[in-house]
Amino acid sequence: MADFKTALESLAKGDLELETLSKQLTKLLEQSPQYATRMLAQLDEVHDGGKINDQVYAKLKGQINQYRRSHAVKTEGEATAGDATVFGQEGAPA
Repeated sequence: MADFKTALESLAKGDLELETLSKQLTKLLEQSPQYATRMLAQLDEVHDGGKINDQVYAKLKGQINQYRRSHAVKTEGEATAGDATVFGQEGAPA
């Protein structure tokens, strides 16, 4: 996961273009979708540190969140697959 953080740092320094990072992000999400939540945390950290502006932050966050929504099973992992509230059925003993 250090690759994304390193890429964000390079973007902040001006050594990497946003378009290039966006393409790399797509590939990284496809290869390791389970890290989407961690990527958001790293993005928040870099933004909160004032290293990237609001527009860049919004674009990358939107891209990650869009991927998460469309690939929820992959990004949420198996840990939450069985985590659901089960309501009792009518007429069934409690």
